Amino acid sequence: MLATLRWGIICRYQAERHLSGQTRSVELVTIGRRVCETEWDLLCLLDGSNW
Repeated sequence: MLATLRWGIICRYQAERHLSGQTRSVELVTIGRRVCETEWDLLCLLDGSNW
């Protein structure tokens, strides 16, 4: 679960780098969009479901 949380934090950080203008990159935007997937994974892990 901690690895999933860590990945979510990294995704959020990459999105912020793009949005702030620090580094403009399509790759950072793509990684940043994965935050919602990580949220879902964490919810499933906490709930114990197998989705």
